[in-house]
Amino acid sequence: MLAAGLLVATDFADRSPADAAPVDPGAPRLALPLPTVSSVEYPADGVAHGGPGVSGLFTLASGAPSAVKYVYAWAGGFQPATTVKVTAGAPHTVALTPPRYGLNTLEVYSLDRADRRSPTTSYAFLVGAPAAPVAHWPLDTIDGHYLRNQFGGAHLTLTQPDVGWAPDTWIVGEQTARFDGDGTGPRGVATATGTGLDTSGSFSVAAWVRQPSAGGCPEGNRTAVSVDGAHVSGFMLSYNCEAGKWRIRIPAQDGAEPKFLTAWAAVTPPADKWTHLVGVWDEGEGRASLWVNGVLDSTSTVTPSATWLSNRGGGWAAGGPVAIGRGRADDADRGFYSGEIRGVRLWNRVVTHDDLWGTPSDPGAGTQATAGILAPTQVATWDFNGEFGSGCGDATSNSYWSQRLRPHGCTNPYSPEQTSGYTEAGHDGNEALWFNEPQPEGYGSVGDGHAATSQAVLVGDQSLTVSTWARIAAITAQEQVLVQQGGTDGSVELSAGPDGRWSFGINSPGGSWSLATSDVPATTNDWVHLTGVFDAATGSVRLYVDGVLQTASGAGATGTPSSPLYLGAAGPTGGYFSGAVDQVKLYAGALSDAEVFDLYDNS
Repeated sequence: MLAAGLLVATDFADRSPADAAPVDPGAPRLALPLPTVSSVEYPADGVAHGGPGVSGLFTLASGAPSAVKYVYAWAGGFQPATTVKVTAGAPHTVALTPPRYGLNTLEVYSLDRADRRSPTTSYAFLVGAPAAPVAHWPLDTIDGHYLRNQFGGAHLTLTQPDVGWAPDTWIVGEQTARFDGDGTGPRGVATATGTGLDTSGSFSVAAWVRQPSAGGCPEGNRTAVSVDGAHVSGFMLSYNCEAGKWRIRIPAQDGAEPKFLTAWAAVTPPADKWTHLVGVWDEGEGRASLWVNGVLDSTSTVTPSATWLSNRGGGWAAGGPVAIGRGRADDADRGFYSGEIRGVRLWNRVVTHDDLWGTPSDPGAGTQATAGILAPTQVATWDFNGEFGSGCGDATSNSYWSQRLRPHGCTNPYSPEQTSGYTEAGHDGNEALWFNEPQPEGYGSVGDGHAATSQAVLVGDQSLTVSTWARIAAITAQEQVLVQQGGTDGSVELSAGPDGRWSFGINSPGGSWSLATSDVPATTNDWVHLTGVFDAATGSVRLYVDGVLQTASGAGATGTPSSPLYLGAAGPTGGYFSGAVDQVKLYAGALSDAEVFDLYDNS
């Protein structure tokens, strides 16, 4: 509820009602009657209508002849509050775009000339399921995706030959599309016709992009995704080399020298790191926006001038092919992209927060939990169930890639010399993997027990997440490593220190470690859930214990490419862990706070 004032948020991804600040901290006395809200497209009748990102008309009426202003916003801090002036006592009709699937609440109050305000009306209504993209090109080699569209037959065709496939930049063992353009020459382009995209109304475009660290952008623009008009692209999701920032450019009309509406990214992205972009044109609310890595900065939403709107008129549909790797302007193809692109999606609607971050379960509104398009990809998971009977056999990951994890120190199972193996005393009541501790059955000892894969599982210089249940048998004077990738020097490491505190670290070039540590020491022989997260876009390193973010975090990390994965040791010759691990899960991408808690809560 608004109560003393309307809730305002400047960061759609992170703000919540508890964070929001009142528009009117003075809270003047209530003097006007409760306003009413009505909508034909979104009636409050207990039935779901429309969809998130699809605008409708809402009529606000004060019921007071002295009311000269309305103040309104979505509950939950999804956008800044809006104040509109009206003729005294007049209603106001406005096009608004519901931000989420399921229950939405529009909060409204009115003001008179003395700024005396009415109580707040909370107009609650249900919104139907989101419309799927009209096109989705993963542009990776997973399951043979390559140039294929996942929504219909509008597959990509290479119109210029210089498109290659870069290995191990996102997921180890997979490739992503690499475009080789120099900005001016026609190199590295893929196009598709018949997508169904309509730029005359609301639309959105999303893509993962990765810019090279040097020589890839000396001048001009680099366009990742566009759609052709006769003279100019209907939009251009592009990188401006001079400003060093991404932007979405939307021309008012299809002409040789159109006026552009441009929404800019707030920050310059780090080189060689994957960046997620979503460019949006909201026809109903009349604004363009650019989301960067799931965040919509207050400076990255713009409204057009009256001249731009006049030139646009009823909107225009760019009827040419969608182009990945270039744009079009002044009757010529230009802005050829250099770098990697994957995960391109197009919608004939506005993309909302829930599209990116997922929809929470709400049984009352009839919505189920749904992952967003930013959800990281699980690249490996070992739960060790069924491995006890194998003696010392390899554990196979229950993932698409089926990586094999081999115990070391297990050549003579069920003997006093055994230093690693499988136990039936796991966290989940099934098997787990133990290291360097005597077992209750009378076998096993402390030594050099560990387990390893034959190659890297995580791309160490991109966003990643490491999660496991762990039970430490004893705290010693030596560091004990639970999970490590990168050999003796390491690049990704989850461990317990001599003080008993858990830590998660990322090693950057030059040997600089960025560490996050637990608030309290570990308790021996108790199972605990640990999750380490590296966000390459921000350089942040985070540690969660039983789903709770720990206070001490790392910053400035860039990470390094790395080699085989080790459990229970810092490479093959040290940092041995004494205890057990269970449900080891690795992700390409940084889990959010909510995703980490769900992982803990559901395991």
